Amino acid sequence: MKRCEDDIKTILVFLILFCLLGVASGLAQMPDTLKPKADSAAAGDTLAKKNYVLCPKCGRANYPEANYCIHCGEPFKQGLVRKVEEKPQETKKEKDDPAYTRLFIVPTGETLKRRTGYFGDSEIFVLQGGVGLADAFTLFGGSTIFPGKLDWQFVFGGPKLRLFKRGNISAAVGGVGVFNAHLDVVPWVAYGVATFGKTSGRLNLGVGKFGAGFGESTPWLFSIGGEAGKSNRSRWLWESWVWKYDRMEDVWDSTGYSYYDRKVGTKLAFPTCLGLRFFGENISGDLGLVYIWTSEGGTGMQVGFPLVSVIYHFK
Repeated sequence: MKRCEDDIKTILVFLILFCLLGVASGLAQMPDTLKPKADSAAAGDTLAKKNYVLCPKCGRANYPEANYCIHCGEPFKQGLVRKVEEKPQETKKEKDDPAYTRLFIVPTGETLKRRTGYFGDSEIFVLQGGVGLADAFTLFGGSTIFPGKLDWQFVFGGPKLRLFKRGNISAAVGGVGVFNAHLDVVPWVAYGVATFGKTSGRLNLGVGKFGAGFGESTPWLFSIGGEAGKSNRSRWLWESWVWKYDRMEDVWDSTGYSYYDRKVGTKLAFPTCLGLRFFGENISGDLGLVYIWTSEGGTGMQVGFPLVSVIYHFK
């Protein structure tokens, strides 16, 4: 009797399992009206379990309250304009020139930021460097390293103070002194300079006064230059200097054995340097050619005198 009851229980368990499998199979074969049709749905279409509408243009599923297709922007109601989402174009940011405080030689109206600076080499035999003691005050200097005794080397340096900065316009004043153990005086130059524009395109105007002591008449120096180019690796540089000088001639005495210099007029000299500046994040290099012209005529230089420098900038 007990064996019969166990068989009946086993049969009932199998019947229940068969019924559950039949119900699940029937549900799987029923049409699902809550999902997009296979021919109109696309990967990524996820809609809530509610009625949906198909876009008349792309055939993809949308919520019934939508005014526009979430996939292609097609309007669902009359009078609406098709929405087109345009991705903003990514503009390539221009890198700043790390040597923004100078052109080839002439300084610009900018000063080094506080606790930043540079050091490097020009023309192989000239070391130079600078440091920003404040955002508007820079101290720079350098020395020659010509082969020979130390007392024949030239040491130079001076301050630079920024007076004005607004937008892309800046102005500064400064001075440079030169010391040598064999010179009786200390040659110097005081200057003022103004810069207009960004490093990718700016104009630099300057004026300076030479001196070789105090109380002497010295010439004025004017400069004009600029920098241009939107590359993140190089810029075109141009720099010109203009000053007036006395034209002298030899006058012999009646004996013909001695002579002296006599001023016969004044002339203008205007050397010009053209070239490129190559730079990275913290290093820059200048390569230019200097041509010397005067109001008396050119010097006959066909190629120009090379001007080369490499500078490392630290932050």
